[in-house]
Amino acid sequence: MEPLLLDMRQKRNELITNYLKEAQGNLSARQVHPARNFASLSAGEKRRMTCLLAFEHARTHPNLQLVIHDEPLAHLDQKSIQDQIEMIKKIQQLPHAPAQLIIAHHFVEELSEQLQETALINLS
Repeated sequence: MEPLLLDMRQKRNELITNYLKEAQGNLSARQVHPARNFASLSAGEKRRMTCLLAFEHARTHPNLQLVIHDEPLAHLDQKSIQDQIEMIKKIQQLPHAPAQLIIAHHFVEELSEQLQETALINLS
């Protein structure tokens, strides 16, 4: 069983390494090594990583119907916020973009100004 788990971990690390190589500024392999435990990442690194993984999942699953981002800009500096917005735009621009992209955030107004085809829902 142990060799199987080691093989699965190595394949996962290779997959994440490829994601990081394609991230183009949102994350870099220098900052987030795939063997590093997710729990050891900073809050901002976790936000960037989950957005990148959402993009890669949407890119590799053309029948995906729904992507949900919960506070994707929280704990980020201004440069990282712009990188996140660009990654969200990439999700919207995929040839087979998800039917629905839901983003929960405190600053949805400013976020919606930068994204195409958005609808705001105020739940307060």
